[in-house]
Amino acid sequence: MSEIQAQTGPNAGREDERAEVTAEGVRAARVRVPGPGRPDATARLSFDNGLDRLALSARAGLGGLLEADFGDPVPTVWSVDGRTHVEYPLGSRLFRRPAPGTVRIDPGSPWSVDVHGGAARLEADFTGVDLRSLAFHSGVAHVTITLGRPRGTRVVRLASADDLTILRPPGVPVRIEAAKGLTKVTLDGRSFGAVGNGLTDETPGYGTTEDRYLILISGGVSGLTLTETDS
Repeated sequence: MSEIQAQTGPNAGREDERAEVTAEGVRAARVRVPGPGRPDATARLSFDNGLDRLALSARAGLGGLLEADFGDPVPTVWSVDGRTHVEYPLGSRLFRRPAPGTVRIDPGSPWSVDVHGGAARLEADFTGVDLRSLAFHSGVAHVTITLGRPRGTRVVRLASADDLTILRPPGVPVRIEAAKGLTKVTLDGRSFGAVGNGLTDETPGYGTTEDRYLILISGGVSGLTLTETDS
């Protein structure tokens, strides 16, 4: 980024005004990435310095590809050709309690989401979204992920997890492949307790169904629940 446009002052938080995200980047409490989305092109969302206390969901009729409302500390957001980056100030989560934020994405596009630098207290609801991939490249803690109906095999990648819940629609099979030690793991009501050398398991129908989820975990797990939603 060559420049960053910071928006502050009395108009920065008005309900009817949002800063438009550009390739140069903006730093504002309320932003919109221009759209609309395209069903033939995967939109990408990357959190480059982790996240904390965030709600992520889909909403039709945004008038753009993405819109967000951020509390302090306000991140820098930039976007190029459907690839949107959200970057919180480096180290900000270590020195203060961040205010909650909200990100809404357009379900008219398929999405790929990456989180670098860790995720805490995230509520992510991908109902109605064609989620092509979801990856957490560092640890997650106190996170709930609600997945929509997949189109083909969709992969969720995690580095490590502490108190993670993953919900999926009824009848969608799932397979978990965890490489290291796990404790307090529940898969559709089946509890595994403590497992020292990794875990591989799947729900009925995984091997014969095209539309399914694969959960890959490379590190340790303490508290993981995989289950179906009520509807």
